[in-house]
Amino acid sequence: MRNLADRDGERQIQQDMEFMCKTVGTRLAGSPEEERVADYVVERFRALGLAHAATLPFSCKRWLPGGATVRVLSGDRILDAQHVAHSPATPPEGVEGDVVFFEPVDWESGLRCGGLDGKIGLFLGGYGESERVFAELQQSGLAALLFVDTRLQTDWPIANGVGERFMKHITKPMAYLSLMDAFGLARDRPGRVRLTCSGRIEDATSCNAVGELPGEDPEGRVLVVCGHLDSVSVGQGADDNASGIAATLECARRLRNAHRRHTLRFIGFGAEEQLSVGSGRYVNGQVADLERIAWVCNFDSIGAHLGLSEVMCTGTPEMEAYVRSVADERQQYGTVFAGVCPYQDQFWFGAQGIPGVWFNRKTHLPGYWYHHSEHNNLDAMSFAEIAWASETASIMLEELAASETWPFERAVAPALREEIDGYLHELF
Repeated sequence: MRNLADRDGERQIQQDMEFMCKTVGTRLAGSPEEERVADYVVERFRALGLAHAATLPFSCKRWLPGGATVRVLSGDRILDAQHVAHSPATPPEGVEGDVVFFEPVDWESGLRCGGLDGKIGLFLGGYGESERVFAELQQSGLAALLFVDTRLQTDWPIANGVGERFMKHITKPMAYLSLMDAFGLARDRPGRVRLTCSGRIEDATSCNAVGELPGEDPEGRVLVVCGHLDSVSVGQGADDNASGIAATLECARRLRNAHRRHTLRFIGFGAEEQLSVGSGRYVNGQVADLERIAWVCNFDSIGAHLGLSEVMCTGTPEMEAYVRSVADERQQYGTVFAGVCPYQDQFWFGAQGIPGVWFNRKTHLPGYWYHHSEHNNLDAMSFAEIAWASETASIMLEELAASETWPFERAVAPALREEIDGYLHELF
């Protein structure tokens, strides 16, 4: 049991999580469900006394999921699949082809193989390692593509979307298989398979939900506290990322009466599962005072009962040292380290040279066993762990909000900046 100094918010965290996960459920970007959670967050902001609480809309692509299966024609076996969001549906009868396995792949030189016409490619890995290879796969004679997320050694497929930069290349139906089903195909070499999938996309509107606790100094700094509103197409989106929104709201509760020289701004970002579209829109167009934002605290996937809590620091060594002095030394919270991750909302702030942290809690070294699956539900969550992350972050936020002398520079170290630039080149 976590030794929380303030346990008052744990029940409210549970209520917030139950509303997002049970009352609303799956919350795809641009959907009425995502909008409902955004409105809920704004109302919670107002009830907590936050100023300027509102939603900020932006355009996006809405995914309307359908079923997906891969039928192995020899032996007539059916494998579960997840249609890759934003890829086209097959005809009702599906598409058939011999399976071709892509191994290895030369990311630097592009796709170097022939004889692909009419076949279905099975790709060990994600789509996003190289835009060039992804485009060549889409322009090839392949009938369809199957992917395997190598982060998860499960017997169920997971749901993944496609970032905006890659969407423009998509021409073929695509689906994810579980690693174990893909291993079986490689072992048995069954020849022809038939992929059937029926999802579709449409133009839609997502939004960012924003509210703030103003500081005494109108020219002072702004500290951003955030999580994302949306989920993938399966499961309740409990850890990813109702947990982060619940922590954002809990920080607002804890800090509403704190002395503030600087402003605390709380944001629920939309469309994160399309590669942080909402935070990108906010940083690159919606916010009028970007130069005042001095630090960002992002919560994403923090609630596992059994896990490895981490605080990833994208900033300077001095910032990392400050975070460690609170999280590690005072709170004994998880592992503090320097790093960059493009798959969470703090990334776009780091791209603007704004330092920040990402709180997360992995269940194994690459990620989370229930990631993007039907198992990402409330049963997998510990409300005490969410409260513990919130308490640790709130100590830092309260100190920084009251600070006259800032303990670290508003900057990102050159080595981390180089990593950010690499991701911007590869993914965005």
